[in-house]
Amino acid sequence: MCSCPAELNRTNKPALRPTSNRPRKPFPGSLVVKDLGQTIEQLSTRVDALEQRVSRLEKSAAEETAAPQLPPAARAAPAAALGITYTFAIIGRSLLGIAGAYVLRALADSTSLPRSLIAGAGILYALAWLLAAARSSGKRLAPAFYAATSALIFVPMLWEMCLRFQVLQPAAGAAALVLYIAVSTWLGWRNPRSAAFAFSYAGAAIAAVILSITTHAMAAYTLPLVGMLLACEIGRFLGRDAVICPLVALAADAAIWVLLFIYHAPADTRSDYPHLTAASLLAIGC
Repeated sequence: MCSCPAELNRTNKPALRPTSNRPRKPFPGSLVVKDLGQTIEQLSTRVDALEQRVSRLEKSAAEETAAPQLPPAARAAPAAALGITYTFAIIGRSLLGIAGAYVLRALADSTSLPRSLIAGAGILYALAWLLAAARSSGKRLAPAFYAATSALIFVPMLWEMCLRFQVLQPAAGAAALVLYIAVSTWLGWRNPRSAAFAFSYAGAAIAAVILSITTHAMAAYTLPLVGMLLACEIGRFLGRDAVICPLVALAADAAIWVLLFIYHAPADTRSDYPHLTAASLLAIGC
């Protein structure tokens, strides 16, 4: 029995395997490509958001630049107005302080209250304005105006209480002056170059010179001047030199020279002056 070549080819051909229905595993490279695509899409979204934000910022900056700018004079006008208002407010307070001193003066004239009580109130009132000057040291004009108000209250008040009303004896008047000088020295220790310290020390020096001559108690009022001069020298040694120190030195020298001149005269020509020994005169003069 013969076999044809076609049949031999059919019998020798290997049988095909049936295809499986199981899902194929993805190729690892496809996962990398998919993740890369998602990352690029996220970056693109973020870049778009940043571009939108930058455009909004540029638009707002352009609007601010295009807004009209006030000239320097117009910008400085409100500040100048505030400065003028502040100055007038300080001047008004100082005038009210002097008006209060006139009220105390009127009470002393009316004799409705003890004059010694009014003298104490006047001294405390002047010291209160001096303390107000110390508390307002961070401002521009207030310390100078308040210290000047204090001096304008203290000097005339002390002169009238010692001479016109004769409420304060020379020792009491000198004690009040020493108290005022002590508060002024404390004020100068905080800021020796301040105008407040200059006004208060100038008022104290003027009061000491005037009272030393008019009350004839020259030693009682010259010693506070010497103390002021000593405080100035100590401040200069510590690097706290004050502009008022030359005036204090001039006032102290003038008071000492007048003291020595008067007490150098014969005793019968100065009968209304208190007696001072030569040692006292040397101690004050030196």
